[in-house]
Amino acid sequence: MKRASRHTKWCTVTTRDFINGKSVVENLEFADYDSLEDSCRDYTWLITHGAPYHPGWAHYQADHDLNALILAVSRVYATDPGYARLTTAIVAQANVAPTIAAIRQGAPANASFSVGIP
Repeated sequence: MKRASRHTKWCTVTTRDFINGKSVVENLEFADYDSLEDSCRDYTWLITHGAPYHPGWAHYQADHDLNALILAVSRVYATDPGYARLTTAIVAQANVAPTIAAIRQGAPANASFSVGIP
């Protein structure tokens, strides 16, 4: 996640971004987390509280269509035109889908990793 004012730790990373449809290499600041769980919590917070994501989040709360949420988020969150496809593929993996389902049911799928996906 690119660094925002709420992040207290960050690092500069050489990355590929898409600007005006062209792939460019840039050195950008990204948030630095102590754990994967912290990273997931911050991403969840961003999607559920960030103003650019309100329309997509509101639709998700009404219909719980995760694929539609991914598409709505990807239009704002990522410059990579393949972000939605990649995210959808990750969510559909056999080891991810049951975790999401368990969290939706209110039961952490893994006591050490629970980010609270509503």
